[in-house]
Order: sequence, then C-alpha cells, then structure tokens
Amino acid sequence: MNTADKVFDRLVRLCYESVLSDASWHEVLATLAEVAGHEQGLLLFRGKSDPAGTVSSLLRLDAPGGLAGDDWQREMRLSSLFGDARKVGNWYHQVEKPGQEGFGSHSDQPCSFSSIKLHQQPEAGLLLTLVTEKKIGSPDPGQRKLLDSIAPHLVRAAGLSERLAALQHQVATRNLMLDLHPTPVWLVSPRGERIYCNGAAERCLSQAGFPLRECQGQLHCKIHDARLRHAFGLAAGMQGSPRAGLLSLGPSYHQQLLISPAPKALTVAFRRESLALLACLESVLPAVLLTDLFQLTPAELRLTELVTQGHTLEECSACLEISINTVRSQLRSVFCKTGTSRQAELACLIVRLGAC
Repeated sequence: MNTADKVFDRLVRLCYESVLSDASWHEVLATLAEVAGHEQGLLLFRGKSDPAGTVSSLLRLDAPGGLAGDDWQREMRLSSLFGDARKVGNWYHQVEKPGQEGFGSHSDQPCSFSSIKLHQQPEAGLLLTLVTEKKIGSPDPGQRKLLDSIAPHLVRAAGLSERLAALQHQVATRNLMLDLHPTPVWLVSPRGERIYCNGAAERCLSQAGFPLRECQGQLHCKIHDARLRHAFGLAAGMQGSPRAGLLSLGPSYHQQLLISPAPKALTVAFRRESLALLACLESVLPAVLLTDLFQLTPAELRLTELVTQGHTLEECSACLEISINTVRSQLRSVFCKTGTSRQAELACLIVRLGAC
C-alpha cells in the first residue's frame, strides 16, 4: 500500500470517528491541511440566528505565525460560499494576492484556501476550509485527487453528526419534558426493569399506599402484577406488533396505568431493542399528555379526535381539507404509535383515556 492510500484510509477512519467524537475533527483538519499543502483549518457553522456564520473555537487548526486567537476576519468572506450555487461535496480552490479585495484583503501575505460545503439547508450550514499564508498556490493534481476522493466521506460523516446531534437534542428535550411533567412516568424493559423514571414517579414510589413498588430494579404492582408484566411485553413488542394497554387498579385506587410502546428515539438512546413507557394517570387524561406519550403530531391528534367522535375517513378528509390518501397515511401512523390496528380499537383506547 503506497503513502497516498495509507493517508486516504486514515482520513476515512477519522471521518467516521468524528461522528462520535468532536476531537477527531481536529485530526481531520490537521491531516487534510498537511496533505493539501495548507497550514490552517476551520469549521464554519451557520445557523438561522447567525447567517454570517461562526468559526468554531474548538474545531479549528491554528498555525504558528498565522491568524491568532479570534482574528478570523476571513470568515466574513467565507460565509458568502454558503449562499452561492456551489454544491455540497465539491471542493473550491482559490488563490489571492496581497491587497486583492476579497478573502485575504486585510493581510499583507499572499494566501490560498480550499473549501468544501459539508452540509447546507435553508436554516443551517457547515463549511470546512483549509488556509495557507506562507506560500501561494493551489493543491497540485495529486493533492486534488485525494481531496476529491475523501469528499463523499466528509459529507457523509457531517450528515451523520448532524443527525446524531438532532437525536441527542430530541432525547434530551423529551427527558426534560418527562422529568418536569407532573404525571409519574417510567421507562421499562419488556421484563419490567426500570430504565428511567421522572421525579413524580420517584415521589410516588416513596408513598406507602402507592400501588406500584420496585423490587431488585423491577417494577411490580401490588395487585394485577401478572397483568402488568404481560402489558410490558405487549407494549415492547415481545408478542407481535407493539400494542398500548390500559390497566385499571380497581375501585380502591383513583389511578390507571397506561403502558405504551416507547418512542424509537428512546430505544436508540438507551441502546435497547424495545422498551415500554408506563404512566400512572388520574381518571382523566388531557390531550396534551396523550400527545406527549404517543408522540402524535398536531395533524395526527386532530384526526384521532375526529375518528373517536365516529366520523368516517371521508368525513375526516372533508373536515381537515386533506386528501383521503393523506388521511389513511396519518391513520396508519396513529395505529403504529398507539399500538392499535383498527379505528374502533383506537376510539376505544382514547375514550377510555378520557382524552377526547
């Protein structure tokens, strides 16, 4: 294996390591700068609230004698690359001489830079740029070939990082919502092992008369324990498609237990194939909590309300001013999220929850 192949393999490995570790982006910048004849590198982020872009203070490679500290005025010139017609995944190389208006106009040194868009959407973008001030000239044909070869991996890694960050944000937001919610909520394994619970759930377990208890890390019910554990398995999909269930604790208790399939984001975050979400409810469940537990979109919630009121799909289509195919698509999504398979079954579940 020649040197170029070794460098390419190392860059590919670093690209995908960067998905899980931001520190690897620094190594990516250092390796790219070395093989492309540049001295400095940076990642420029652009968000909805910062259209000009912001140079990352962590994901930046500074060179001795080059731009120091926060003196990255060049980002103002680089930010224009977000809005032009250049496509994601294509390298752009430019050389500028001292005094030339543009990228290096503030410097008395010639400079050259190579940039590639890694991610661009109307409200966000990511630009990787390599810079040199000590010599003038673009990467040679061999260096450009290597840069072009690694470009798809850079774009793919940036996309994976973006999706992972979005997932982590979603999970963190949901965990915060659950933790602050007054309704006691548990995340459990198919066998009833407690994976997570919010503050309200912790307080309930400490009460002597509460119908649930925890023993050796597993949740048990003082009455109907067998039915509860069966419901865990159903919600986690251990006996076919995941299905939601409602367990009444009898006339001595005012609460009901809702056991539903956990959202996919939570199973991925906790690295479990399947989980169940358990909520201890009072006699009436507000629609907002129904939305939180089943992760229904506003459109799906409106459709669920109409179906529960006995409207046909055609009537729902006319009322919501959407096509019948859209109604069917949304209904399939509601069935999947609530663990039901028929309109009557969905209506029965929602009515019993008192949400509509």
